[in-house]
Amino acid sequence: MRTSSDRIMTSHVGSLPRPDDLIAANRAREAGEVTDEQDFQETLRTAVAEVVRRQQELGIAIPNDGEFGKSMGQRVNYGAWLSYSFHRLGGLTGRLLAATRELVETVVLVTLGVLAQLRT
Repeated sequence: MRTSSDRIMTSHVGSLPRPDDLIAANRAREAGEVTDEQDFQETLRTAVAEVVRRQQELGIAIPNDGEFGKSMGQRVNYGAWLSYSFHRLGGLTGRLLAATRELVETVVLVTLGVLAQLRT
């Protein structure tokens, strides 16, 4: 486990926006148009290296691959995450449900702020 005595260690979980060339490669691969798997893997490796570099530049102590290995045909898709989260709130009621939804909405807003920073 990594620790620090001079700063708060930060990381994140979940997907980050994919670069256009990776989106195009994912679309082509899903459509069966990719004939050179090594070329696709190189595009993926390059995209992951760049997103890790950007996270390090922003001070994220424990960067990750932004789930780039999961195929997406668009830059950002929060629909699946929101659906996943809110379907699991079914057993909550009253104030606890309202507080949990508020927390999830706050996480989404913070995530969008981090993503805006990554885009610049």
